[in-house]
Amino acid sequence: YFNPGFIALDQTRLTIKVFNIGFSGYEADEILHQELGVTCELPSFPNLTFIISPGNTKADINRLVTGLFSLRHRSRVNLPTNYEIKLDIEATDFAIPVSPRDAFFAQKDCLPIEKSLGYISAELICPYPPGIPVLIPGEIITQKHLHILEQVRALGGIITGCSDPTLKTIKVSRF
Repeated sequence: YFNPGFIALDQTRLTIKVFNIGFSGYEADEILHQELGVTCELPSFPNLTFIISPGNTKADINRLVTGLFSLRHRSRVNLPTNYEIKLDIEATDFAIPVSPRDAFFAQKDCLPIEKSLGYISAELICPYPPGIPVLIPGEIITQKHLHILEQVRALGGIITGCSDPTLKTIKVSRF
């Protein structure tokens, strides 16, 4: 079925919302991959997206279905109220007093993430998914940035672009 404004459907993609049964897509992906050998193409906060192609066998599809039923039976009902993350950074949230190039090539300090508030980021920090930077070099680090990055990390998301993917430290530009 199509939504208004929906242009095309990629019939090789299957997206399943797992948030309703109490898992982030990252948690569900880890369970399916570790226990059943089912590999998701793209886990996100609320969903899993799979690619179904002519290269898949009936056994592959059966493993996927079995895995999804297994997740359903592990359903968690008491989720924290802040479980679902929203990357709600708006254009007005950006403060870039230094060009990204200048910040990237400036002398840097490495600070504990909790002490970086108000400093100028020297790194491009990008949670995946969605693959959109939360911080770029030259941008002032705000509480909103730190909160979003902590939520991504806590839910099992991958943080790319930074020198410390655990996000315990961050490089800041020294000006």
